[in-house]
Amino acid sequence: MRISVIGAGEVGLSLARGLAGAGHSVVLGSRDPSKPAAIELMRLFPGSVRVTGYRDAVEAGELVVLAVPGRLVVDVAEEIGAPLFAGKTVIDPTNPAVVDGDAVSSAFGTDDSAAEALQRALPDASVVKAFSQIEAALMTSPGPEERRPLRIAGDDEDARKLVADLAASFGWKVRDLGPLTRSRALERSFIEWLAGRKREDASS
Repeated sequence: MRISVIGAGEVGLSLARGLAGAGHSVVLGSRDPSKPAAIELMRLFPGSVRVTGYRDAVEAGELVVLAVPGRLVVDVAEEIGAPLFAGKTVIDPTNPAVVDGDAVSSAFGTDDSAAEALQRALPDASVVKAFSQIEAALMTSPGPEERRPLRIAGDDEDARKLVADLAASFGWKVRDLGPLTRSRALERSFIEWLAGRKREDASS
C-alpha cells in the first residue's frame, strides 16, 4: 500500500520506519525534507521511502497518517488543502493536549475532539482515530508483553476496517469502538494520564 506519513517527528519517523519495514511504500511529508533523520530513513529503506513536502506526500498516498502535534492537526490539514485528501482514509494518531503550567486540557474542549474537528475540515475524506494511546516505538512493533487492545474510531466502516487490518498486520488486537465521537474518550484518557503524571512530578 502507498502510505503517506505527514510529520517527521518521533511518531512520524517511527510509523514510517515500521510501515516501510513491513513492505509498504512510504512517502514521508516534512516541512524540511533535508532533515537528517528523514534522509537516514531513505538510506535504510532505498526505494521504499521517499521524503517530500506535505502537499506532495498527501497526493501520493492511498492512506494518509497525520503525525503532527494534536493541537495543530486541523491547521496542518487546512494548510495542505482539503481537496488533496478527498477519497482517502486519514489516520489521526494525535492527542491535542495543551499544557499551561500545571494544568492540562484539550485544545478542542470537552464536547469535541481533534478527530471530529479534522473530519469536519476534511469532509470528503474518512478520518479514523488510531494509535493515539500507543507509544511511538510500539506503534508498529508491539512487544510480546503488550496486552492493550488498539482502539479505533471512525464514521466510515470501510475506513475503520482498512485501519484495523493494517494494525492487525503488526500484531495488534484491535477494538473497533464505532463512530468518531468515541475518539473523545480516547483523547480524554490521554489528557487525564498526562495530568496525573504532572501531579506526580510536582509532588516528588
